[in-house]
Amino acid sequence: MSEKPTGPIWIDFAPSLFNQLTGAQLVLVANLAMNRLTMRDIGEIFGEAGLRPELGFTDQEMSP
Repeated sequence: MSEKPTGPIWIDFAPSLFNQLTGAQLVLVANLAMNRLTMRDIGEIFGEAGLRPELGFTDQEMSP
């Protein structure tokens, strides 16, 4: 795992997320958290995790 991010506060939530949440609860928490982030934040987080975000947007007026 890479170095922990530097900043004012670092709280390792991994043990609690892994041990205390169901898969559905974890997805809900991630979705709520990601919707409070900027695109830059999401890119940085995915980069630290070794992932590439594949995000897209649709125009609801044009969607069926």
